[in-house]
Amino acid sequence: MNPMTYDPSHRPASRKVHSGLGLLAGALLCSPLFGHGGQYRGPGGSVPPSGGTSSGSSSQSSNPGATGSSSSGSTTSGPAGAAPVAPPSSAGPASRGAAAGGRRGISLGPDYNQWQYWWEYNKEPFLDRRGRLATRSESERMLGRGVDSGAIQPPSQADRRSMVGPLLRTLREPKTSPDIASSCMIALARIGIAEGFVDSIEPFLMDPNQEKRETAALALGIAGLREALPILEKVASGEYAQGVVDVRTRSFALYGFAAGIDRRADFVDDAPALQAKFAKIALSLGERRDVRVAAIHALTSLAARSPESGLRRATQSDLTKLLETPDDLVAAHAAIAIGRVLAKAPGKHTATLERFLELLEAPSTSRDLRRSLCIAIGQIATSPEDVDLHDRLRGAIQKSRDLAFQRFGTIALGQIGGRDNLDFLVGRLEGGKLQQADRVWTALALGVLGRGLERDAHGKDWQRIASALTREFDATRQALPASGIALALGMIGAKDAGPKILEQLQAHKNDEEAAGYFALSLGLLSEREHREEIRKVALEAARRELLVTQGSIALGLLEDPDIVESLTARLRSAGSITAKSSLARALGFLGDRRSLPELVTILDDPANPDLARAFAAVAIGLACDSEAMPWNARFAAGANYHAYLETLVGGGAGILDIL
Repeated sequence: MNPMTYDPSHRPASRKVHSGLGLLAGALLCSPLFGHGGQYRGPGGSVPPSGGTSSGSSSQSSNPGATGSSSSGSTTSGPAGAAPVAPPSSAGPASRGAAAGGRRGISLGPDYNQWQYWWEYNKEPFLDRRGRLATRSESERMLGRGVDSGAIQPPSQADRRSMVGPLLRTLREPKTSPDIASSCMIALARIGIAEGFVDSIEPFLMDPNQEKRETAALALGIAGLREALPILEKVASGEYAQGVVDVRTRSFALYGFAAGIDRRADFVDDAPALQAKFAKIALSLGERRDVRVAAIHALTSLAARSPESGLRRATQSDLTKLLETPDDLVAAHAAIAIGRVLAKAPGKHTATLERFLELLEAPSTSRDLRRSLCIAIGQIATSPEDVDLHDRLRGAIQKSRDLAFQRFGTIALGQIGGRDNLDFLVGRLEGGKLQQADRVWTALALGVLGRGLERDAHGKDWQRIASALTREFDATRQALPASGIALALGMIGAKDAGPKILEQLQAHKNDEEAAGYFALSLGLLSEREHREEIRKVALEAARRELLVTQGSIALGLLEDPDIVESLTARLRSAGSITAKSSLARALGFLGDRRSLPELVTILDDPANPDLARAFAAVAIGLACDSEAMPWNARFAAGANYHAYLETLVGGGAGILDIL
């Protein structure tokens, strides 16, 4: 069998380490996952239940390069020792319930309407770890001060170059496991240094292992190297090496295009030609769903590069056509794409907003599309004075029985801002009629709104938000909802709340999830005086990997001078894979050059378990990333994660599951 032709009955025996290790941890610990190797996506860390399948509908089943659709009954296996994880069963778009009500029956799976999922998909711009450190270092240099030698020390370009050799050496080992190979490829792509990269990655495009093929395609794009462009074009079009390229590898190549375009301004030269190719794929009813949506993301990245150009207008036109496609899941992703494109384009976009509202209010509009339209309106409705738009959106939220729509809409109101939306959101908290879960969502929406205010120019509005959130925090008795409100206080920089949040952290230190969010909120508040207390809670949690990593991120935000040494010392002595994984991920998130020698030592030793070596590669890639934001943060922020696609977010198999 040509390895580029994917047999739908075959599923990779070992999912990516950066997408599958959280499944192992969950199987061992039966606790909230760092779903997919460190990419924590909320309780359970598994796939949102959507009415859509990964790639199958009856009209598309003739494609010879099909992925195994979720209706096929096949499963995706995790790493050795992990239980298989089956995608959610579904009969495709036609099986969905009414737009307002959704599917009938009792859901036995996790509740993906919980606020934690929204936070985990959207957190990167709020955390902005690299940006905070860079800003502080620059300000200290301007003031003539030296940076504390114990503070986080990002790797230099020389440090990054020194990591290429160990990663390539490991990648080229005979019979390298998929876990190790995938982690090394993504790490090398993050570093983005050209020497030896393309020549080492390209052979994996013909590997018999599906995971290695698709990761190679993705890595070639993430790196953003011009040498990879012709290879990537052939893979994305399905014509590489005179073979029929499987759907997953084509999809990953298109996502790679999107990532590369985002990361490197000079990645492509003939953008109009690429735009035409991507649009043809996205608009084709004969293409599989995963490929079409991946092409939509590639189109989005191209258009966002030139928001005032004809290229953007052509892309907007193509994406608008997709709102009418018979595949409502593709339409849902197209709506999000339009929002992302227009968010960077000048103007009020009145006609587009009116069209979105009409679709939003139409009873025949599918549930997934309605949710996406709501998210997109929040991205592009930048005129707080547009009272009619606000009234119609609030009315739709209040009438809907779809929790996801209501809650995405609440966040959209916070993004749009304006006095009427502020009144509405504060009134919801003060009215006392909301369920506890909706109170947290409303608090987060106020956090989004308050974060966008200039405190000098909007001092009264900011204080009103801070007061409302503080009252809500004080009145909330349950730890997890209180931790969500604490994040909202952190988002707006309400430093007066710091001591109260610290009290809650100490009181609920045995509640791993809540304690992690309390710690993060203190990190957002830059509460440096509380570093010792956070360190005690987080680093004593040896068997609670979520708290270790969340607490370590918080300490990184607070520039704790001892955190890197503490984590590195623990990594040397850690006895279990679970402990090594949490510590390696924490070090990767911190991104400190002093952790690199120990990580290389773990990576270089073939006597170490595959998963330990793979996590070391993941951590090296995270620490040495040449970009300020993770490569897949732009796919996650503002996503309709209920609109399930296996190659986008799929139980360890999608690009949003990759660390």
